[in-house]
Amino acid sequence: MKGMFLGRRKPPPSVWLLTCASVMIALLDVSALDGIETNIRGADSAIRIACLGDSITAGARVDARTESYPAKLRLRLGSGWDVENFGIGGATLIKVGRPNVWSVLDRVKNYQPDAVVISLGTNDTVGKNRKNWDRIDRFDNDYRDLITQLRGLGSSPIIFVCVPTPMVLETEGLTAERIADLREREPRLRNLSDRIRRVVAEFDDLGVVLVDLNGLLNNRPDLMTFKDGVHPNVKGYEQIAREVCKILLLNKRLKDRRASLDETCR
Repeated sequence: MKGMFLGRRKPPPSVWLLTCASVMIALLDVSALDGIETNIRGADSAIRIACLGDSITAGARVDARTESYPAKLRLRLGSGWDVENFGIGGATLIKVGRPNVWSVLDRVKNYQPDAVVISLGTNDTVGKNRKNWDRIDRFDNDYRDLITQLRGLGSSPIIFVCVPTPMVLETEGLTAERIADLREREPRLRNLSDRIRRVVAEFDDLGVVLVDLNGLLNNRPDLMTFKDGVHPNVKGYEQIAREVCKILLLNKRLKDRRASLDETCR
């Protein structure tokens, strides 16, 4: 047996140590290493903004990918921010409406936003076959529930609740039928706007902020889509993005989350 080792030298202790260290690294749980990387990236992650709403958030009547207000907001905020569009065409705030914003709530929760911008109410004014206005007594409680659920997320988001954009009857090209429809719904929207203000006032802290988009576009037919009167045009969406950008950047709690952020809207 001794002859088998003739001419060979026993490896020095340092080689054995290196070999053992290599084996230990190879046996490490890869998921643990991934967790370490995730934590490192998380410390420098972008501030996440969830835009929740109806077709005015989704970007109806324009190219939603580049001309919706969330798309324009993303460009204005620049690096260090991530903006996700959770708008649904025709969505109501009331849970019994179809479609409604509650159908995407799980996606919003999974996104774990730092802030949520909510703009709803326009479709809740619709009556006739959809019967949303017939069930409008649910509106206040459903809005309270939405705000409460979002405030309870682990990311502790700041909630920006918008008074919805107006119906502008002076918009060029409106048909007589469209004018009649908007005349019926416009007082309802004003009623809901007042109710939204009161609901937000109940959450009397820095975590829920009122944003007035109604006054921004009111009596501005030049910012509305031709023959529509409800949906903004490209310039109108730009105005919304500019206003929301300004309000986000002025919010102290968001600034505290990442002090190095650029404080100007592009």
